Amino acid sequence: LRGAVRASDLACRYGGEEFTLVMPGLDAPSAAQKMRSICAVIRESVMSYCGARLTFTLSAGVAEIRAAGESPEGLLRAADAALYRAKQAGRNRVYEAEARLDSS
Repeated sequence: LRGAVRASDLACRYGGEEFTLVMPGLDAPSAAQKMRSICAVIRESVMSYCGARLTFTLSAGVAEIRAAGESPEGLLRAADAALYRAKQAGRNRVYEAEARLDSS
C-alpha cells in the first residue's frame, strides 16, 4: 500500500485488516479511480509463504468531505458503508459513498 500512494496521502491501520487512506485534493471520483489503480497493484502482488503462493485483493469505500465542518466520524461512516457494499458485491471492488449519510 505504501508504494502505491502519493507522498501527500496518509495511510493508517483502522482495524485488523482495514486501513484508512486520506487523499487530500482528490474528489470522490478521482479518489475512486486512484483506489482502482491501487487494487490492480495489490491484485498483481504475489507472495510465497511456506511453499504456498499467496495472492491479495483489496476492497475500498470512498467518501468525500463535501461541507466545511463535516465530522470525521460521519465521513468514516460513509466510507465504511461503501466498503461493505463493495465487499458484498464480490470483493476486490471500489464503491463510492452514496449521497450524504448523516454527517454529525
